[in-house]
Amino acid sequence: MSQIEKLIEAIKRAKVDVRFVDLEQLLVHCGYINVRQAGSHIHFRKEGSSFVTIPVHNHKVRIVYVKEILKLLDI
Repeated sequence: MSQIEKLIEAIKRAKVDVRFVDLEQLLVHCGYINVRQAGSHIHFRKEGSSFVTIPVHNHKVRIVYVKEILKLLDI
């Protein structure tokens, strides 16, 4: 099992907030780039796709947003 597969499984199993750096690593692996940050909201974009905005507080992302991102990535 590769490192990214382990990361995906860990994020899927999460019951509480997920570290932003883990979610960022997954998004970058899927082709998204960090285009800007406005306060606590970080915006990612993939070529031919719309923005993904992630609110980050204390270096963590709430599980509600994580589930939405996993659905968007079709994981």
